[in-house]
Amino acid sequence: MIALDAAAADVIHRLTLRHHSAIRLLSVPEFDRDVEEDLPLQAMDGTCSNLAAALAEADLVMVATTAVNPRTAETIARACSSRGVMTVGVILQRGCPDGPALRALRPHAQVLIITNDHSDIAEVLSALRA
Repeated sequence: MIALDAAAADVIHRLTLRHHSAIRLLSVPEFDRDVEEDLPLQAMDGTCSNLAAALAEADLVMVATTAVNPRTAETIARACSSRGVMTVGVILQRGCPDGPALRALRPHAQVLIITNDHSDIAEVLSALRA
């Protein structure tokens, strides 16, 4: 799972501690340049990687966000799509879901979930046997 912001990382981290220890949680650290394949990613233990390396080992990627730079969401979803890696977009928000993150993920993600109920993520992970 790739969390695109601190709030999403916190939600996912809490869920993985309780239910899904086999899931690899990565987050996108703050950066100030345009990136594509070398998008920096950081694991919960502080080790760094990049998008290309993470996708080389992935069968499925869940991208979670509360509010994000849509370019980052699109970069990840497009890279997954070009490699045939199933992409699940999870937008954690209340209110109108038609925001920039949704518009960025919609063309590339096979599944989009828009919810303000964090238990929905746990249910999806259980369904995927993650």
